[in-house]
Amino acid sequence: HMAVTQRGGANAGQLSLGVGLGDPARDGYNLFASIALHKQRRLHASERDFARTGQRPELGLDALHGSTFPANIVDRPGGRILNPTASSGCTPPTSLPFRPVPFLTPACGYDVPAAADLLPEVERANALLRGTWRAAAAIEVFAEALLVKNRVDTQSAPPAVLPVGNAGGPPLYPAGGPYYPSAFAAANDLSGNLVVAYRADELGPKLNTVRSDAQRVVVGAEGQAAGWDFDVAAVYSLNTQEHAYGGSWLHIGRF
Repeated sequence: HMAVTQRGGANAGQLSLGVGLGDPARDGYNLFASIALHKQRRLHASERDFARTGQRPELGLDALHGSTFPANIVDRPGGRILNPTASSGCTPPTSLPFRPVPFLTPACGYDVPAAADLLPEVERANALLRGTWRAAAAIEVFAEALLVKNRVDTQSAPPAVLPVGNAGGPPLYPAGGPYYPSAFAAANDLSGNLVVAYRADELGPKLNTVRSDAQRVVVGAEGQAAGWDFDVAAVYSLNTQEHAYGGSWLHIGRF
């Protein structure tokens, strides 16, 4: 089974198969097995016009973020946020002209919504095996095993390194560093180490991967004996989940 979206992205496919053998009433046994596979492709914000950017002035929406790449410079004494690329329109498509506060100098903002998934990439697989054996005219013994595996991959904007909330202090770009904007700093009465609001764009998106596995085994019997109806079973069940961080996740304090 295939599901294809009208405008592309988030296409999905599913394969399922089931087989059975035997009839307990006729053959004294039954075996049944099934397997199902499902995969859905991610839907990225860039694949839909309404989500392609977080800057929608016609809707009164400006969802840009003040940490960007190249980084904004935070002039704490002067209360300014500056960017050397602002005069040339920043660096589209990820970094766009942005006025974080109406009275501040225009700087650049990162288009966070445009860097995220609207729907994650999903993979699911499960297998089931069940057997039934007629031990007596009114008693059946059964066993069942189920295995389920799921994986969900989601990507979001590269991490932000901001001048607030960092245990190691504000991120500083050192005076004399190879990318120090000397002319821009002098023109704006800046000197020394620069406090920056930085986005690790060159490292790519943050990736979240969630894997979940489930196992279930049942052995039991049901039927009638000594004037009683009975159904008894032993069940073993195990569920595990792993959340992995990949891509450009950073340890901000160490960074």
